[in-house]
Amino acid sequence: MPPRFSERRQPQGVGNPLEWSVVERCRLMILLTLPFYVGYGLRSAYLIAHPEIEPYFDRAWLVIMRDGIAVLVAGWALFLLWGSLERRRSGQHTPYLFAATFSWWIGVAGIAYGLGPITSPAWIAILAGGVLQLLLLPQAMALFGIAFGMSLVAASQVAVGIGAIPYAPMMSAAPLVAGRIGVAHLVGATTASVAATIGMLGVVLYIMTRWRDAHAHLAQLNANLEGIVEERTRELLAAETRLRRVEKMEAIGRLAGGIAHDFNNLLAVITGYAELLLASEAAEPHRQELAEINTAGARAARLVGQLLAVGRRQVMELEPLRLDEVVRETVDLLRPLVGEDVELRLHLAEELGEVEADRMQMQQVVLNLVTNARDAMPRGGTLTLETANLDVVATTLVGATAVPPGPWVTLSVTDTGEGMDRELQERVFEPFFTTKGIGRGTGLGLSSVFGIIEQSGGLVSLESGIGEGSSFCVYLPRLEHRSEAPAARPTPATVHACSGTVLLVEDDPALRRLLRRTLAAQRHVVLEASDAIEALELAQRHAGSLEVVVTDVVMPRGSGRELAEQILKIHPEASVIFMTGYTDDAVLLRGVFAQEVRLLRKPFPASDLSAALAEVLGRPENR
Repeated sequence: MPPRFSERRQPQGVGNPLEWSVVERCRLMILLTLPFYVGYGLRSAYLIAHPEIEPYFDRAWLVIMRDGIAVLVAGWALFLLWGSLERRRSGQHTPYLFAATFSWWIGVAGIAYGLGPITSPAWIAILAGGVLQLLLLPQAMALFGIAFGMSLVAASQVAVGIGAIPYAPMMSAAPLVAGRIGVAHLVGATTASVAATIGMLGVVLYIMTRWRDAHAHLAQLNANLEGIVEERTRELLAAETRLRRVEKMEAIGRLAGGIAHDFNNLLAVITGYAELLLASEAAEPHRQELAEINTAGARAARLVGQLLAVGRRQVMELEPLRLDEVVRETVDLLRPLVGEDVELRLHLAEELGEVEADRMQMQQVVLNLVTNARDAMPRGGTLTLETANLDVVATTLVGATAVPPGPWVTLSVTDTGEGMDRELQERVFEPFFTTKGIGRGTGLGLSSVFGIIEQSGGLVSLESGIGEGSSFCVYLPRLEHRSEAPAARPTPATVHACSGTVLLVEDDPALRRLLRRTLAAQRHVVLEASDAIEALELAQRHAGSLEVVVTDVVMPRGSGRELAEQILKIHPEASVIFMTGYTDDAVLLRGVFAQEVRLLRKPFPASDLSAALAEVLGRPENR
């Protein structure tokens, strides 16, 4: 039996008939055949009415042919009506295909017998029918139908040969012997007709097979091309979206980098003098106000840090670390942060691989993601933090993020909140974009997460749906070898009074005055300069020893690195402490690597400067 046939619906009356549904091809086969039958039916009716035109035709057979053709045409009209309903139905159309094939061959066999089973018109009809079915029907069904039709015709010829049924007396010179057709004539004519028909159908089948294969190949090529174009289009649109995001973050990074130096100098002055006043006895009546000033300065410094993180321009102190340790370090802050109506769950993998990142920045990433998840669950819910090792074999699409092959360490933060639609997901990492009310958010939380992770060489993915919660996942490259635990660095408990000489180089007058006052309060001898050239002249004129150089990195008339190199040639005993309000990119461009030098990031408290001096001078009590 032939296989079941189910084809997807195609536009009707358009394109190659091979691309039509099987119902439409069956209807086309019947429509193409109808003129042949209608013509023979009308001719039979005409010859019945005018027997004098072709008197050698038997009138009884003409009546049978006319009536049989009328029944067949009426049946096919109903068949076409059935097809108009069948094509609207999805799924398999096997009954319709069988009905079309068998009724068509029954009609052809009947016409062949009426014309005379060994006459040329009969075999022409059989040959034309076979070719038509090979062209329009599925190959298995076409061959099955041809075998059925040939069997009917052969059976009729056998019946005629043995005298079971009469031969159609269409011609007056019919080869009859005692009222029966000659067996020798029957065998010879049938053999020649069958051989010629099968040979012709074989040629047509070969051509059709090659044609169908070529058509299928072209269709596959077209489908592949459409798929490639669609995939490339998606990639281009995604790349365009990423480019716009990168350009926007780059612009914010340039803006933040441009203002960071001056703004951090101002913040250093504000918070520095507030600390000095808080440390004095005169601060007692205004201690609360001074504390508020100091707190506001710290918040402003964090805001600048967020802007720098968005623009991927933060100064980062990279170190090998484990994300599960980062989560454990922040868990005491997380529990009061999420509130009592949110259940906090931790699933931290054992033997988690290490990543290279800034510990404080990773803590900030965790806090920002948890804060965002908490805000997504105003009526409470479950918040899950999970870490894992992940080995990606082939590029994997997670949400809208393509994760390339390689070893990763993941940190996922999943909530059971309200979720986000696709439009919101596309904008969630945009700087300053927020769904919170005015005064409730800066719109920098998730964008700073994105910037920090990208600056660390990682990725951030988002999966969410309306009413399904959200899951943010951080991917950071896993280090191949686990680092040894660093030895604990002794922290100076107190610092002895120092009488060393410090060369202070800072181009901002207000900050320079503050630092000079701070250093003097610690009983250092302070030499101060506003730029590199002035500082170099002071170093050359200074006859005594020079213990420490405290210099800004970015200054007029020379960088801090160049200045340090020149001074160390004159005073090789000196140690150098760098200060910067610039980003890591600006520092690197000027030859200063945060991992290799003592670097204070503005704004810094006086205690950080004291600790740095204690380290380079080696005067802690616990040494």
